[in-house]
Amino acid sequence: MDPASAISLLAGIHSLVEGAFELISLINTIKNGGKQRVRLLSEVNCLWIVLKLLESHFDPEEQEQAMSAEWLGTIQVLEQDGGVFDQISAVFDSLTHRLQPMTGHRKIRQSLQWPLDKPEVGEYVKQLERLKSTLNLAYNSSNAATVRQIQGDTTYIKRSVADIISKTREGTGAWFIQSTQFRRWISSPKATIWCPGIMGAGKTYLASIAVEHLKSISEGRNRAVLVVYCHYDEANNQSVDRFIAALIKQVVQIRPDDNEQLNKLRIESSRAGIFPSLQKLTTILREELAKFDISFIVIDGLDEMIEESERRNLLESLSHGNVNIMFTSRHLDSIGNLLTFSDKACRNGCDIVSSRCMFVCQQCPGYQLCEHCHGKRPSCPEAGHHFKKVLRIMEKIEMQATPADIRSYIEWTIDHEPKLVASIRKKPELREEILMNLMQQSSSMFLLTKLHLDSLATKRTPRAIQLGLQDLLTEIDNIYEQTIKRIQATNESDRKIAMNFLLWVTFSGRPLSVAEIEHASSITVGSNGIDQDAIINTNELISMCAGLVMVDVKNKVRLAHFSAHGYLWGHRDRWFPNGHAQLTRACLTYLSYHGVDSGRHSDTGERESFKREIPRYPLIDYIGAYWGYHAQHASAEESSLELDNQMSQDARKGLHWLRIIFMTCLPSYSSPSEPGGQSSQQAIGKEIIMA
Repeated sequence: MDPASAISLLAGIHSLVEGAFELISLINTIKNGGKQRVRLLSEVNCLWIVLKLLESHFDPEEQEQAMSAEWLGTIQVLEQDGGVFDQISAVFDSLTHRLQPMTGHRKIRQSLQWPLDKPEVGEYVKQLERLKSTLNLAYNSSNAATVRQIQGDTTYIKRSVADIISKTREGTGAWFIQSTQFRRWISSPKATIWCPGIMGAGKTYLASIAVEHLKSISEGRNRAVLVVYCHYDEANNQSVDRFIAALIKQVVQIRPDDNEQLNKLRIESSRAGIFPSLQKLTTILREELAKFDISFIVIDGLDEMIEESERRNLLESLSHGNVNIMFTSRHLDSIGNLLTFSDKACRNGCDIVSSRCMFVCQQCPGYQLCEHCHGKRPSCPEAGHHFKKVLRIMEKIEMQATPADIRSYIEWTIDHEPKLVASIRKKPELREEILMNLMQQSSSMFLLTKLHLDSLATKRTPRAIQLGLQDLLTEIDNIYEQTIKRIQATNESDRKIAMNFLLWVTFSGRPLSVAEIEHASSITVGSNGIDQDAIINTNELISMCAGLVMVDVKNKVRLAHFSAHGYLWGHRDRWFPNGHAQLTRACLTYLSYHGVDSGRHSDTGERESFKREIPRYPLIDYIGAYWGYHAQHASAEESSLELDNQMSQDARKGLHWLRIIFMTCLPSYSSPSEPGGQSSQQAIGKEIIMA
């Protein structure tokens, strides 16, 4: 595309950006409308953000990397007559016509009555969502940042394993490492082992112990040991290509001087301005793993990938070459249905040792073919029957917390929790009393034991610990219930602080960093700013929540277990009524603070002012991405005239500064020197359309 065409295309996108912002301002001039007004406002704002992301890709300073002919060609299709850009303009014009202030008596009536009924708003929202999704696909085609992310360090993986291992004693998990099934899996080529277990059985502990064992026996040998941890609250990032990229990162860490192909991919993708395909990433991973005599890949928490198709694709992508796979999960039929045992023979009686997958007839139990035979004979003799592709597994080991492992964990905690140490020093026999009671109540679950220990660790005296031992519960939800009630029973100030902290951790669209959560917890609706002297340290906030919350190795604040999220979310109407509405108010309050709301006199002044203020307001990045998400869900929670009024009063300030966020700090690519690769602003487009 010639420069003139590119400039014309940019002008068209800029016109849509301005049109969206004018429409947002117009909607904010209308005082009524309730939930329907907030719903429409949120959707238009989301579309404006995606348009701004698209516009930012034309930054002249980034043209060499970003403006490839292929990408510009994709965008140019959107500009064709009757295309997406024209459709967006038509929707904007229609909405503007319906919402434009009238004259005379009709203007007075309009100020009192929202001009659109619910079906009309629904139709507009449906059109805006469709157009937004199309634009988002076009924008994502430009994203080469993940290629740089592949070259980032893998320290957090090492820290995850090290953090878990540090909380165990020597011999923990020995039954698993020494089991016949695990040892046979290690010694067999191209083998897969499935390790299911009940919730709280310690699957992540055992997976980490397995990784450490594999590394110890692979030291000095031409082997690769790779690991991926799935997290329930990072669903947006749990795509197959991201996991493959994470594995490539670890291979690079093992062979830092032998990544010529990866460097080539980075250069090609930067020039083309496109994200490498899953096929390309998978090919690179397979070629890199082929340099090792054998590779071991451990996937912890496969069940925490939301989409069943993604789980299947991940396993199939890795089931090539001399790779041994181990994965943990809960007992789910959807995962069991992806698998078949290796001792089941091919119907044709051939040798299937080299076949990683089988094809099972859905109508004929026991009728299955290996990959080779299925290729020659794609169906069984019965007409109309269909085959399903499944992964062959060599072994299955039930993950469980043995009495020895639980005892080891209890002893470690007793020796490291300050209040328990102090109480046992006063009364030494208390140690055995704790051990005996917790062992009896563990139900073979690490999680249950952990929750009991978290509760006891809050007790200040031996007598308080003994009373706590008398009230141990054996159902996890009952323990969460008791924990929340214990928080509710504290003094009024601590109760409000702890519940507000839990509100943010439970409802946030993504895990918040330590700095973000400290600011979030310090927002007071109606205040003029954050009082730095009133910010509570994250560790103190966590201590007020009795073990429900943790800081992970990536410095993100999250609930300690997915079951805690399940309990709190399932009881959100009870513990956090109108939670999204509360966070929407907090977001708008934060955007109105002095410092964020300053420097408006010119675009140059705005940018420079905001750049100076960003370090003082760490939560601004999250709010820029998610305030619309909270507002949209808030409209479903309550009619909320109060929220609607605040939107009218504060949204002009807030939306103005959301605009400056994208004008100021939305690069098309993050610096190659940044290990994170993709900037948080780049993620906004993908994250906010999930709302």
